[in-house]
Amino acid sequence: TVYYPADNPTWTESAIQTRTKRVIQEYGTKFTFIPYYTSENGLFYTINKGKAVIVGCDESSPSLEIPSMIGNYPVDSISANAFEGNLQLTNVIIHESVTSIDNYAFYKCPNLTEINIPKSVTSIGYYVFPECNISEITLPNSITEIASSAFGDCDNLRRITLPNNLKDLDNFKFMFHTCDNLRHLIIPESVKY
Repeated sequence: TVYYPADNPTWTESAIQTRTKRVIQEYGTKFTFIPYYTSENGLFYTINKGKAVIVGCDESSPSLEIPSMIGNYPVDSISANAFEGNLQLTNVIIHESVTSIDNYAFYKCPNLTEINIPKSVTSIGYYVFPECNISEITLPNSITEIASSAFGDCDNLRRITLPNNLKDLDNFKFMFHTCDNLRHLIIPESVKY
C-alpha cells in the first residue's frame, strides 16, 4: 500500500508512484490509503508485464536480500528511489534475474558499505549510489550502461573495476565526481573513452 496527503489535491497517483518514499517522509502521517504495492518478507514490489519491480522495503533490517522470485514473479528491476535515504541499510545482496537498477535506487544510504551486483544486471541509472559508503566494487561484465553520477559523492570509494562490456565512458567525468578517495579505477581495454 502507498499513502499520500488527503488534503492536498495536487498529489496524483502517478506522482505518488514515482516518489512514494519522499511523500511519506515529507508529509508526515496524515494520509489516505491507495493500493499500489504488495509486501513480502519486508520487500515492497509491484508487477509490470508479468515481472516484479522492487519499490522499497520496511527499513527494519540492515541487511537486504533481493530474491530472484517474489510472489511467484521473477524480479526484473529495482525501481527509482526504491531505497533512497534508508539509514539502516548496510549490505545488499541482489540475486540473478534483476536486469536494471534505476535512478536514485540507493541514493543517500550513508551506511551502505557492501553490495553484490549479479551478472544479470545490464544497466545502472543516474545517481544510484551517491553518498553511500561503499569502498570497493567490481561491476559484472553484463553491464553495458552506467549513467552519469552513478557513483558521485561516494567519499569512501577507493577501488572500482568497470565491466568489459561497458559501451563507452562519455559521461566519465561525472560518473565519479567528488569521489576524492578513488585511487584504483580499472578500465578494461575494450571500453571506449
